[in-house]
Amino acid sequence: MSPNPARYSNRIHTFIASGTRHVQQQQLDATEDIEFEFLPLPQVLSLIDSGSFSQALHVSGLFLALRGRGLIPTSIP
Repeated sequence: MSPNPARYSNRIHTFIASGTRHVQQQQLDATEDIEFEFLPLPQVLSLIDSGSFSQALHVSGLFLALRGRGLIPTSIP
């Protein structure tokens, strides 16, 4: 996807990983502050609905992943 094709040529790539698990603690650099959570899909959808998960590129990546897995129709009747 192109975050802002009218102004920039950068692209983002999104992927989905299933069956993941936490196997070790993070090893962050001194200036890094990264948090992650494994959430069930219904909770993510609820966060989108409430506006708590609102970054458009993340939401669109989730939509494409769900569509790719057959969880959202690929066409409108």
